[in-house]
Order: sequence, then structure tokens, then C-alpha cells
Amino acid sequence: MRQRTSLLLVLASSLAIQGCYLNSRGLELEQRVIAVEAWQEEFRLTFAEERENLTELALQAEQNITELEEALNQAQDFLSRTNADLGVRVDGLEGQLSELRGRLEESSFQSAQLRQELELLRQDMEIQISNLLAD
Repeated sequence: MRQRTSLLLVLASSLAIQGCYLNSRGLELEQRVIAVEAWQEEFRLTFAEERENLTELALQAEQNITELEEALNQAQDFLSRTNADLGVRVDGLEGQLSELRGRLEESSFQSAQLRQELELLRQDMEIQISNLLAD
């Protein structure tokens, strides 16, 4: 019987140690579970808000990128047109410059011919005047 009592005591103590707890301990655990659940719900709501904010920021960033790409394309088109226009203008100005140089050379040649003819005319007149004075 003594063995039986000892066995019962050992069995009762092991049950008390392993699975039995006081009612206050159960209430404390229940409160902790409720607190963890409340924190979890708050975290879930905060996470949902942050996710929504990040989604909105991502959409705004995509819109900004699209607008910047469009502005860049417009600037590139403008520069291409401007460069093409400048190229045409430069070509036109080079053509005009070449034409003006040709005219200048022609005018210089004509001027030199007129001077030469004027000099010949002057010499001829001097000869005629000296012949008239000699007679």
C-alpha cells in the first residue's frame, strides 16, 4: 500500500507539474492571447494602409516616369528638328556665301579690267593731247 501511495503521489505531482495550472494563470494567458490578437489586428491594419500607400506611390512614380519619358521624347524630337533646321540653314548660308564670293571675285576682276581700260584711255588721251599741242 505504501508503494501504491507513493506511486499515486508521484503520478499526482507529475500531473500537477505538466498540465495543471491555476485559474489565475489561465486568465493571464487568456489576456496575453487577447493582447497578441489585438496587436496582430493593429499590425494587419497598419500593413494594409502601408501597402495601399506604397501602391499609390508606385502608381504615381509610374505616371511620373511616363511623363518624363514623353517630355524626353518631345525634347529629342525638337532637337532633331532644330538640328535639321540648323543644317539646312547652314547649308543655305554656305551656298549664299559661296555665291557672294563668286560675285566678289567677278566684281574684283571687272574692277581691275576697268582700271586697266581707264589707264589705257588716259594714256591714249595724253598722247592725243600731246599730238595736238605739238601741231
